[in-house]
Amino acid sequence: MEFSIKRVWLLAKKQWVENRKLYLLGALALIGIMSALILFNVANGGISEETQKVCLFGGILIAGSIFTSTILSQFSNKINGIEALMLPASTLEKVVVALVYSLLLFPLVYVLLIYPLLIFAHFLDATIVGNLTNLYQFSFTGEEKGLVVVFIFLQSFFLLFSVVFRRYIFLKAVILACGLSFCLVFLNNFFGKKLVQDVQPERVGYLKGIQGVEKDDTFYFRGVDLIGPMNFGSSKNQRSFKVTLPDWQANLFQVIKYCLIPFFWLIIWFRLREMEL
Repeated sequence: MEFSIKRVWLLAKKQWVENRKLYLLGALALIGIMSALILFNVANGGISEETQKVCLFGGILIAGSIFTSTILSQFSNKINGIEALMLPASTLEKVVVALVYSLLLFPLVYVLLIYPLLIFAHFLDATIVGNLTNLYQFSFTGEEKGLVVVFIFLQSFFLLFSVVFRRYIFLKAVILACGLSFCLVFLNNFFGKKLVQDVQPERVGYLKGIQGVEKDDTFYFRGVDLIGPMNFGSSKNQRSFKVTLPDWQANLFQVIKYCLIPFFWLIIWFRLREMEL
């Protein structure tokens, strides 16, 4: 398998030269949309630190998915696809360039464009509106780390379907992602309820035959997060508790989730390789 940093650089340069007008227009559109959204929040109650984080990460997830769905779109067109396949570069180099654009260059440009808008909006919110809120600072804690993983997962997912579908790539990928998410949530709750139906807490939530001990309301199954704790609640005492997996089982699911990302990359490589053959 051939790999050359020089060819990767030339491919990345070619990608920019051929699409710079589209990228510049997209950057202007992104600035306009995010400016309107941020100023709308400033004018309607202020832009809190949590709102800033939602704007920053929500924007990068949506805009990044749209951008990534276009990187390998030339392979969905017969004429452009033939030209791209005939380039003197290996399949691995093409995949690496696509990943560099989607996972490195796009988030870097996004932050450089949007974070100054948040700084300016925070200044307006504090000096003109009079809201004393903190400016969001990047801190890769548990929540931020999780959002970074979600970003990488979504980028890889949309990059995969940019070489699977030929038309309406982003729309089809969104529909498929929503469908898969719905199925996972439904099945997660369905199997969770099936697993605990014979050991519902109401059967052990009180002590029979002991004077003064009153039977509580039946605890009901509230649901379960994706590969998360099972939630139970009591309508009478407003009590709740959670049942979780042992650490080793929970960690196993985390490993499977992380392994899906390179698995997507591998499928992309196989798909492009199949096109070349």
